[in-house]
Amino acid sequence: MFTKSLKLSYFVIFFLNFLTGVEYAVILPTALQFLQKYGGNEVDLGFCLSAYSFSSLFSSPIMGRWSDKTHNVKLIMIVANFFQIIGSFMYFMGVSTWFIISGRIVAGIGLGVVSASFSDVIKNTREEDRSPILSRIMVGRQIGMIIGPAFNFLLLNLNFKIGPFVLDKLSAPGLFMTLAWTILQIFVILFYTNLSEFNQVEQTDERTRLLNSNGGSSYNSIRIVDNSETDHFIIRLYNEYIREEIVAIYCSTFTVFFMQTVLETMLTPFTKDYFKWSDIENSILYGLAGLEIMIVFIFLSFLSKKYKDRTLLFIGLCGNLSTLIFLIIYLPMVVPDPNNLTQYILFIIPVFANVFSLPFIVLASISLLSKITSIHSQGLSQGIRRTVVGLACILGPNWAGAFYKQWFIMIGVLILLLLMSLIMSILSFNKLSSGPINKSTSLDDSNDNQTNSINN
Repeated sequence: MFTKSLKLSYFVIFFLNFLTGVEYAVILPTALQFLQKYGGNEVDLGFCLSAYSFSSLFSSPIMGRWSDKTHNVKLIMIVANFFQIIGSFMYFMGVSTWFIISGRIVAGIGLGVVSASFSDVIKNTREEDRSPILSRIMVGRQIGMIIGPAFNFLLLNLNFKIGPFVLDKLSAPGLFMTLAWTILQIFVILFYTNLSEFNQVEQTDERTRLLNSNGGSSYNSIRIVDNSETDHFIIRLYNEYIREEIVAIYCSTFTVFFMQTVLETMLTPFTKDYFKWSDIENSILYGLAGLEIMIVFIFLSFLSKKYKDRTLLFIGLCGNLSTLIFLIIYLPMVVPDPNNLTQYILFIIPVFANVFSLPFIVLASISLLSKITSIHSQGLSQGIRRTVVGLACILGPNWAGAFYKQWFIMIGVLILLLLMSLIMSILSFNKLSSGPINKSTSLDDSNDNQTNSINN
């Protein structure tokens, strides 16, 4: 019974990530047409797509911190799903462009639960099991992105009314996601149990590392501040997160998602302008890329057992850097020619090589962050990470749109960001490993006294 309930809880988290992928694939293709129906344009589309990430900038750390304080992730999921359901139904209703955008803002608040669910997994798994489990959970989003277009296909022929609302191929994605999030809500209520209730993992792991590593490089690298000097939350926040290894991880996280959204945004107009591709060819390319990411995550669930997270991080950074260097040299030489097979190959190979490297950075950054920050503030740590991701997802498309075809600027900045992340990671190499966290800098006052007894 214990094992069955635990598996059901992990399934609910997996299904949550699956739906985030499905939503991306279902909403995006028809969003512009839906907005145009109410007088919207490409500018409104930008607002609509950014709104979902914008509200999650704030909800992610808030829900993450909420999970740290209460450990009641089930309640957080129920509240977050409520926002997803309401926001998706607002999108279905349409009414006006700003009502649609408002719906995406409301739904985006619910996205903050991802940080809380990750923190629940992190707090209740052993370090050696963490990366494989996280990689399998993150596969869910990629499966959703691959299967999502199939759901969209089923909605194409709908055309009837539900009360005062028209249900057609443009509004159907909103109602579909309303039903999907409602199903998740039912799953959460019936099947999800807070992982802390299963937790038989020794909570003394951090304490043991602290005692065993006293005098080690990672321990000495952390500023030790007397509790009497850290009474204010902002000071404790500073001591917890303003460390070179933490900044390096957040910088790598921002860079990889900024790069991904830049390349995603420029891909469709590029293939249309230079290769004369239609939506079908681009859909196939996106589908294959999603499939590749899913396979790499599965591969990493095994590889992470043999290699340290920092090694995986360096592989990802170096892989992305090499592909971008190739692209900044190659793209200025490309000419519009739909019959040039060599151009196809020289473009597609680095794109897929770049996609191959992405999961290495994503998985390694989450896992490393969980190991070098306090176990008691994982919700906030993952929430801040989600905020960084959201910011990258907002800025990336705008950067690509502003500098499309100005390859030296557009790709050059990506290279500089990757180089900065790589240099920061190299300088922090010895600290990018499992290491003790000085609890006197923990954000939870309840742990301070316990830490003092350890240090004494």
